[in-house]
Amino acid sequence: VEYPEIALRMLNEGQVDAVLLGKIQGLYLIKELSLKNILVSEDPFVRLEYCFAVKEGDVELLSLLNEGLAIISSTGEYRQIYNKWFGAIDANASNSPWQSFLLFALPAALIMLLVLGGKYLWNRTLRKEVREKTAFLSAKLAEEKSVETQLSLSVQRYKSMSETISDYYYEIDFSNDGEDHEVWRSEAFERISGHSLDSPDLQELDWESVIHPEDLDCYKGHFESVRSGNEERIEYRIVRKDGALRWVSEYSKPSYSKDSSRVRGIRGAVRDITDEKLVKDELERTKEKVSKLHDIALKMEKSNEEDTIFHSIIDASANILGMEMFGLYLLYNQEIVTLETKGEVASMQGYLFRSGILRDSIENGNTTFISNSSLCKVITDCEQSILAVPMKSIGVLVSYHDSPMKQEEVKLVEILMAHAVEAIYRIRSDKEIHYVTFHDPLTSLYNRSFFEEEVERLNVERQMPISIVMGDVNGLKIVNDAFGHLEGDRLLKTVADCLKSSMRSDDIIARWGGDEFIMLLPQTDTQSAESLVG
Repeated sequence: VEYPEIALRMLNEGQVDAVLLGKIQGLYLIKELSLKNILVSEDPFVRLEYCFAVKEGDVELLSLLNEGLAIISSTGEYRQIYNKWFGAIDANASNSPWQSFLLFALPAALIMLLVLGGKYLWNRTLRKEVREKTAFLSAKLAEEKSVETQLSLSVQRYKSMSETISDYYYEIDFSNDGEDHEVWRSEAFERISGHSLDSPDLQELDWESVIHPEDLDCYKGHFESVRSGNEERIEYRIVRKDGALRWVSEYSKPSYSKDSSRVRGIRGAVRDITDEKLVKDELERTKEKVSKLHDIALKMEKSNEEDTIFHSIIDASANILGMEMFGLYLLYNQEIVTLETKGEVASMQGYLFRSGILRDSIENGNTTFISNSSLCKVITDCEQSILAVPMKSIGVLVSYHDSPMKQEEVKLVEILMAHAVEAIYRIRSDKEIHYVTFHDPLTSLYNRSFFEEEVERLNVERQMPISIVMGDVNGLKIVNDAFGHLEGDRLLKTVADCLKSSMRSDDIIARWGGDEFIMLLPQTDTQSAESLVG
């Protein structure tokens, strides 16, 4: 037949038993024409240009035909028989449209495959570069997002810090026209000045307008010094929008242009130091009080009279501790007496005596505080509170005040009382030692040592003439032997009392020893002395 397609259709329709055709051509046509009832030899061990095709099921016939081709191929006669048997078919086939098609289609397919392969390789390379670029951009984007997150976090932290920190920060830039423009203020500006950052007239607000007039010149000098290139710190007062007066501390430093040493602006921080100032002033006042109380304590230490101690307490209470209403009460012979009061304290003082608070404070030795609310229950229209600071068993100092005293002030009062108690105990101890040293324990008259010292002291011209009278008690030994030494001591005491009652105030009488007594009469001649004794 003229075309292989016709032969294959004839085989498919049963008109022939077998068809011989080009192997590649036959396989292509069978697949293209969808001839499923045709069986083709595909023996990989028989590599020939042609092959046999039979109907499906004629396996035996196909095997015989393939064996014949194999035999011919093995004897070397294949090419001769091929040229003899199939040469014409090959020639006709070479001129067939399918051969022409294959002649041009195969190179085109190869070219297409090369193009597709190149395109595949290009796409693969491009995808790789796209992946790498995408990964790079993703990493860059992640880095930028991280930076943006950190920046946002820093902004939030700064905002929180700005809202929390009480310091007010500002920036001032100097323009070319010579004007000063404050370009930035922190959140604390409103807390310090009282002016809102959202106020429309904020840019028109001049900081100097809130400075106290008395401090304005000092601030201008500070500003000019910073503008000249110096770092400065200053304390001054401002008047807030609500009229409150506040103390502030400002630290300022110049900022310079990048390309020159010219000052282009000022950066600074302003801090409210009012509370610190008050504490500092209070500390200074306390230090001054402590210093003055120290002087009072030294004065008490040198004093030899209790009255001096009590007057020192009164003076310190009024002039150092600033008490406007107070009372000093002493325990004398188990009775509480008023030594000194200041201010209108009669009603509250009466309550203290009646309630026994003064005695309780002295006995337990603890500082007692009675609030205004408690006093109002027992004293009509009472506006004061009471603070009672005891002096151990000596007495108590009571302060009447409108507002409760600070703990530091209470400590100062307690320190004053402690020094007073120590000084009074010292004075009383000295007096007791002096009494024991220079007095006879039985008769309470001066002893011989004191008498001898007084003789030396009075041995001066202005005390002359001096008379000395000496005598003894008759019968003392008989009384001791007859009635006992207690009666003898009683006799000596009676004689001593009689002598003391008959002496003048400037005369000195002493027990010389045993039953002997001696009298020293300054500015007394013999006649006056005899008259006194008689």
